[in-house]
Amino acid sequence: MSNLNALDSLTFDSILLLFCAVVGVITAIKWHLDPNFNFNLQDLLLDHGTKKLSLHKIGQFFALMVSTWILIHETRLGRLTEFLFTGYMAIWSGSNLMSKYLDNKKQKESDHEQ
Repeated sequence: MSNLNALDSLTFDSILLLFCAVVGVITAIKWHLDPNFNFNLQDLLLDHGTKKLSLHKIGQFFALMVSTWILIHETRLGRLTEFLFTGYMAIWSGSNLMSKYLDNKKQKESDHEQ
């Protein structure tokens, strides 16, 4: 049985990264709660039209968080390659472009039907 303790793996940069993540979450919550600030956390998870949970938005949000964490983890270990970084950028920019393309196509089809 391994005596590996979770605290043994904490390093200064791990603590700093965790601190930045906590500050980011607290900041997002404060922005959400401020009525004078136009920031709504629900936009990350809800469909704008139906105001219901969007499986697409939830999936994209969690995929972004996981892939970004992997990118940071590999960078911290000195294993970030051009291939990994290029793949990360291509996936997220490609996803955004595809989403816009499909939205435009859907809009044109609905305009054509009217």
